[in-house]
Amino acid sequence: THPMFNTHTENMHIKFKELRLVSNEFDCAGRPEVFYNGTWGLICSNGMEGITASVICRQLNCGDSGIVSVTATKSPAIKWLDEVKCKRHHVSLWQCPALPWGVNNCTNEDSQRWENPPSKPESLRLIGGPHSCAGRVEMLHLDVWGTVCDDSWDLADAQVVCRHVGCGEAVSPHSEASFGSGNGSIWLDEVNCKGGELRLWDCQHASLGNHNCHHKEDAGVFCAVPKEVQLVQGTTACSGRVEILYGDTWGTVCDDSWDLKDAQVVCKQVGCGTALSRETRPSFGQGNGTIWLNKVTCSGTEDHLWDCQHSLLRQNNCTHEQDVGVICAGETNKWD
Repeated sequence: THPMFNTHTENMHIKFKELRLVSNEFDCAGRPEVFYNGTWGLICSNGMEGITASVICRQLNCGDSGIVSVTATKSPAIKWLDEVKCKRHHVSLWQCPALPWGVNNCTNEDSQRWENPPSKPESLRLIGGPHSCAGRVEMLHLDVWGTVCDDSWDLADAQVVCRHVGCGEAVSPHSEASFGSGNGSIWLDEVNCKGGELRLWDCQHASLGNHNCHHKEDAGVFCAVPKEVQLVQGTTACSGRVEILYGDTWGTVCDDSWDLKDAQVVCKQVGCGTALSRETRPSFGQGNGTIWLNKVTCSGTEDHLWDCQHSLLRQNNCTHEQDVGVICAGETNKWD
């Protein structure tokens, strides 16, 4: 059995060690090399597992996961490390057990590895809740929808999710599959957000796909939703500029993508029957304050306007000259 790193020696040499990926094409993929004793050298493949690749990627700020593959080399460079066996809790290559520096059993054919961090997740959604802003948290990664484990799940994590999916403030985090169990992959575990991150995967978490969970631990969130919708400055009670109440603030809706299906949802929500027309640029005067919704895309069957697909709340390039309105088939005159 070969001796592993000595902790005292490790601490003595820490300031002389560096790590890099060598490639002519990529910043976060290439041959890993270590600088030690004044010389750049290679890492042998013996005993190396995916977790070691993940440690290297994290150390180089290249994501949380790595893919390892062998490439042959005839490089005369010194082989500094062999039988590197990182564990999940390691945050640096220098903490991982390995043979002593310069001791190796590798050949030119197994002395290089390529580290390839997978692409980041593509999307996030809420499933199984009473409305579009509550439900089980699911994440799309590598074209597969998967869930998030509730280990360490708290309000700060929920806050990032709610903001990410365009649902404003988090009301509460949910655990133990309170919105039903998902299936397939469990992509995230041990999520630890500070609350200000833009995306859930920007938070500290275990490596993608690494967990000790079951779907009975799927995490969920309940986010705040707009409270009310009203029509203002119309000629009847069932016509006017569309305004929604979010928090304690009334705001408007931008006309990007606004069509009759969107108007249909509004008319139904305010109890005014079917939609006769959707109005843009603005037929019922300009509102003021916040423009809450933009790029609304309804199927026409939703119960609330905010259940329709839309861009993130408050994220738009609109002005109040684009405030939308509707004319519904309900009451003919608000003063009758």
